[in-house]
Amino acid sequence: MERATRLNPRLKLIFISPATQNPGELLADAPPNVQTVAVDSDAPTVLQNLILARQEKGKPRRYALAVRRGDAEVEVGVLQLPSTPATFSKRLAFVAAAATGARGGTLVYANGAAEAEDIADFISQLQPEADPGDVHPELAALADLARKGLHPQFRLAPLVEQGVAFHFGNMPSLLRLEIERLFRSGRIRFLVCTSTLVEGVNLSCRTIVVRGPRKGKGNPMELHDFWNLAGRAGRWGDEFQGNIVCLDPENVTAWPSVCRCAPATRSAARAMPSSTQDMASSTILPRAWKAVPASSTAWRNSSKWERIC
Repeated sequence: MERATRLNPRLKLIFISPATQNPGELLADAPPNVQTVAVDSDAPTVLQNLILARQEKGKPRRYALAVRRGDAEVEVGVLQLPSTPATFSKRLAFVAAAATGARGGTLVYANGAAEAEDIADFISQLQPEADPGDVHPELAALADLARKGLHPQFRLAPLVEQGVAFHFGNMPSLLRLEIERLFRSGRIRFLVCTSTLVEGVNLSCRTIVVRGPRKGKGNPMELHDFWNLAGRAGRWGDEFQGNIVCLDPENVTAWPSVCRCAPATRSAARAMPSSTQDMASSTILPRAWKAVPASSTAWRNSSKWERIC
């Protein structure tokens, strides 16, 4: 920075640090003759849609979707699952598969390595069966690496051939890095991750699906960790919008009272201010989400979220 300002005294440098509480610390070492200013802003750099997915009463295969906007909700559609999910892992997998458009780019948060493997396995079973000749060479190479480098029956190998993978800390770094690279490139469409992703892995996505996130041995995830995870949906420069799908938001066990949704007012499209009507919903929701539409209205992320849901 000192060299740059010497070469061009009129140079202006801007440091952007998302979710930082003390951005002024970045300027502490600035040269004494340089004017500095720290701007603390809640304005998002991307459009993030906080979407609540609730099972319809008496209909375990149908999940109603509502977007949270301040203290109100706007109903946007219904997900129709292929069958009734009997466990929480299957529920996450089924909703993630149903909510993902043709482009993929979906992260699913799991509370542990074993759960991550199970969810990834369930998602792979919902994908069309791939012909061995149709598997992309990079996915085939990753599957081969898993079989030869770890074990011939390693659970990851057949999953990546379907475009699905899991990601946790206790994996060889070479394998994790290749999984991350292929997810960024779009070859891997679904990635089931654990808290490892919150702890420094720089990976963005289009959609995050989460239910009752925990960090460590059953500890509910803190707000700043949740938003660190959620901030990967629609990262600036990669994706200009992202969806954060929270399952069963009123469930006290899944979402403790400190981060559970407060009751919200359901609002219809006609009740929204006209300034929010200028973005077509087709630019927001994957096509699969509009199979049973509840509203054709779009929304904007207009304020900082103070709670998880």
